Amino acid sequence: YGDGEAEELLSASVARGLLRRAGGDPCAMVAPGEPMGRPMDRCKCHTIYRTVVADPAKVPMEPLELPPTAAGPSDFAASGAGPQRTYTEFRQLIEYPAIGRQERAAFLDARARFHVHEAAHRAEHAAYGEGLCAHRPTKQGQEAKEVMPAEGGA
Repeated sequence: YGDGEAEELLSASVARGLLRRAGGDPCAMVAPGEPMGRPMDRCKCHTIYRTVVADPAKVPMEPLELPPTAAGPSDFAASGAGPQRTYTEFRQLIEYPAIGRQERAAFLDARARFHVHEAAHRAEHAAYGEGLCAHRPTKQGQEAKEVMPAEGGA
């Protein structure tokens, strides 16, 4: 979405593999099977929290002998050996329940009713702009053609 959010569909085997690998990662913690609230109360949420180092990897430098006046007050500051900055990355996997034949049939029935309702709604609203159609005059001997207004107004 451009804001760090993302959604993807994963197979159950891929999701299990992600959870298994995260469970073996010493920088990660897995919170499996958390119950969810309505309207997803039949679903389970599996969350992976992982600590990630924000600073780039540092290449160790060979010791450099400097005279005290050039070395400064502390070799610690020069070495860049401060604490690492980290952040917590998390990934949530939502496990949807399997559905039975009755639930699938009820869904297909509701979908069919929705399509009938949408067709009726579209037909009802199709005539709303009919009065805005104008007849454009044509050259002599040709039929007048209907001209629809530009989108958003006449």
